Amino acid sequence: MAGKKSNPKLRSEKKHDGRWYVAINIVLGLIICISCGNRFRSIIKEIHEANLWFSNIKEVEREISFRTEAGFYYSFYKDMVSAPSWKEGIQQLLYDNKTEHLRQINAFYRFNIYQEVLLASFYRLLNLKNLIQPIYFYIDFIFTLNGVYLSSLYLTTWILSGSWLAGLLSSCLYILNWEDTTRVYFAIPLREHFSIPFFYLQLLTITIYLKVSTKLWIKKLSLALQLCFTFFSVLTWQFAQFNLLLQGITLLTISTIQGNARVIRKIKPMFQIQVVSIILVASLQFFNEMLLGSMALSLALSYLIVHGIRMIFKLDADQHIFKFVWRKLGYGLTMTRDFDTNLYLCENTFQMLPKEIIEKLTKGFILPCYIFAMIVALLTLVKAFINSIRQSLSPAHQDIKNTKVARNQKTSKTVNMDSYLSNDEEDDSLVITYHAILSILLAVLAISTNRFRYLWIPHMCILGAWGICESNWWNWILSYTLKEVKRLNVLLCRHIILAVVLALLIKSNVPQLNKELENLREFYDPETVDLMNWIKYVNNLANTGFHLISLQ
Repeated sequence: MAGKKSNPKLRSEKKHDGRWYVAINIVLGLIICISCGNRFRSIIKEIHEANLWFSNIKEVEREISFRTEAGFYYSFYKDMVSAPSWKEGIQQLLYDNKTEHLRQINAFYRFNIYQEVLLASFYRLLNLKNLIQPIYFYIDFIFTLNGVYLSSLYLTTWILSGSWLAGLLSSCLYILNWEDTTRVYFAIPLREHFSIPFFYLQLLTITIYLKVSTKLWIKKLSLALQLCFTFFSVLTWQFAQFNLLLQGITLLTISTIQGNARVIRKIKPMFQIQVVSIILVASLQFFNEMLLGSMALSLALSYLIVHGIRMIFKLDADQHIFKFVWRKLGYGLTMTRDFDTNLYLCENTFQMLPKEIIEKLTKGFILPCYIFAMIVALLTLVKAFINSIRQSLSPAHQDIKNTKVARNQKTSKTVNMDSYLSNDEEDDSLVITYHAILSILLAVLAISTNRFRYLWIPHMCILGAWGICESNWWNWILSYTLKEVKRLNVLLCRHIILAVVLALLIKSNVPQLNKELENLREFYDPETVDLMNWIKYVNNLANTGFHLISLQ
């Protein structure tokens, strides 16, 4: 008895419908991604306006609203914009005799101010003087960059989990816990508000690179973007080298846990990118010894090479960073008279993570989701370690597996967003292992130094949203309740739970956000305004004096 013949036309229509579904899903996800980034940019701008009434106060009040080092960094942008010519502005920075009393310094070498120079150069080049005020061009760029930053969190979660709804959840976790995830709305020019967005864009490209295994051009593009974002992250913040150090430790740990040849081939280019980025930034900063002798570069290169560099350059500049690290670790207690170290240590942002932050993160849904996700990630890590041991004990089995993977890669013709998310079990465990180890290191950094919670908590949002809708986890749970686990069952369960958590989060936190936006205040500091006007008046009379003023 002849079997039923399948209808080729029907198969073609089903395949065509599937492609339409994937395309619509991707387009819808990207639209929501852009909307989330744009909405976050608007929210932080509205909070900043509500706190200061920024649009209605005087220019001098706007400038002094940038407190402590924030105003200091903005001054370089202002000087560059108001310089008689672009060339003269650069010369003033190369031979700066205003910043430090009785000393002429190279501001490019001493500080991370390339972002101010680039923004001022664009402002002058595009001749925007009649369109937008310099200060608004500056802060609008930072707000927009942080909007892109939020979109990168969304995309990273989407790629990890396979659902843009998880990306929406991570975005809402970040936005609705804004007081603990960012401080860009009240300290705009800080270096971290330039660097951390590039750090998470780099993390997005790393996730794509470790996750995708089907297309060579995707790997090459992700590596190129990774180099670009790593470079800008290091260029814009002196503490970015420690982010690279944590990533380097993460990669070394992965090579130990999953140390097969394929994993090592993936890790090697990432170390090369770190080395190239640090050396490029050090060159732009006139061979800044702090970067050339950094622990991140030491990890990426051999000890002898870096030790030789430190000996050649007689490393002693910017040692306050390293002294601060040693003091935080409990060493170097005799350095009680070191001004820079004590200045950092007396700042609240450099103290231990406050206990009340844990309570706020719990109420904001971040911590419960994160703990659940870390349990799932730990199980994934243990499974990957066991598989690595099995493979090392059975080389013949590994050769067969590699042959199958190579055949699958040759026969693969199409790639869509969903294929990024479930290509190969080894790639899945690799990328999750990377994020889990990095998150633990970021947690240690944040707990020891409060300022770095703005680096760790966004990563908690990513992993928290991923953990709730992780496919393997739901497969395992449903296998105990259903006789046959279908893909549709997994999709329904994970998205229903995501929708419920998202609804609870919005119901719990949106009223607080609306209350903050409706709480209109105004910047008021007449004493400092009078002081700044007096300084300006004195400088116009004789441009030879200096002023010793306390930080605010």
